[in-house]
Parts: sequence; structure tokens; C-alpha cells
Amino acid sequence: GQGVKHSAKKEVEWYRKAAERGLTRAAFNLAVCYEHGEGTKVDERLAFYWYQRASDGGIVDADVNLAFCYLVGRGTAKDERKAFLLYEKCSKLNPPLPDAILHLGSCYEHGIGTTDKPTEFDAKTGKPLPPKPNPRAAVKHYERAANMGLADAQYQMAVCCENGIGMLKNRDKALGWLRKAAEQGHADARQMLGDLKGQA
Repeated sequence: GQGVKHSAKKEVEWYRKAAERGLTRAAFNLAVCYEHGEGTKVDERLAFYWYQRASDGGIVDADVNLAFCYLVGRGTAKDERKAFLLYEKCSKLNPPLPDAILHLGSCYEHGIGTTDKPTEFDAKTGKPLPPKPNPRAAVKHYERAANMGLADAQYQMAVCCENGIGMLKNRDKALGWLRKAAEQGHADARQMLGDLKGQA
């Protein structure tokens, strides 16, 4: 009701004041509020700004969100290379962030931002071509995140096993990964598991 909205607005105000005083966790929370419209209007540019401040202050969760902003151009200019490098940084932390490892795998699978030095050029325009996909590197990262218990990564591993992306097709492994993801409530994994069982 109205009390909740009022409370959310007060929370945003508190985060703003704390963030302006240099509290990095408050900067991160404020960015989340701006990104999702919690207690305030959605403002992608302010979300990006406060994620940047939180990232500069060492909040690693902000790095993952900042990477996504760069990846899709949310609140800033699209920069796939910056996104890739942030995901890579977060994948090397101790402990590493499973979401970052998953997104890093996706970058490799689709050839997004994996190099800043183009190796091939369009014959007609002379413009650099995007990096080539690297499905084997993608699978390596998906499997790492999947083994950390991330349901989205377990689902991605199942898709790779079933379709032979970066590996030989393996229905049994696909089913194993789908079961793990489905046990965590992953809707797409449940659907695919049902579909594959129906084909058996």
C-alpha cells in the first residue's frame, strides 16, 4: 500500500545521502533502486553512475551490473569489450562470482568483446569484423559456473551437451545438467527435461 511506497522513497533518500558521503554499499543499493524503479523512477543513467561509484569503491557485485550496462548500452554507450573485461575480472576473484563466469561464457559463445584487436576485416568496407565465437571456451566457463551450483549455467551446459556446442553431443550429460537446474526451479530446464524425456 501507500506506506510501503513511502518507506521505499525514504530508503532511496537515505541511500542517496549515504552514497554522497562515500558509502559504497549505499551507492550500490541506490543504483539498484534506479535500475529497477524501487522507491524512485527508473533512471538508467543514474543507475550506471552509482554502479560506477560502487565499483570504484570495491563493490564487486557492482562490477557485474556495470558489465551488463556496457554489454547492452544501458545508461551508457554500449561497449562490449569493457563488459567482457569486467566479467573476466569478476571471474578471477576469490571467491569468483558465478554470474560473471556465466556471462563470460556467453561472451565467448557469441564472440562478444573477446578481443580488442580485430583479426579479420570486411572485404568490401574494410571495417573490422566482430570476434569469432569460441564455443570451447564458452563451455569451460559454463561448466565452471554450473559446478558452483548456478542453475542458469547448468541449463546452458545442458543446451551445449544436447546440441554439441563446444563439445560432442551427449544426451545423458544434458539430462544430468537439466535435472540439477530443474531441482533449483529453473523453468526452462524443467521444460527441456520434459521435452527430452518425451523423445526417449
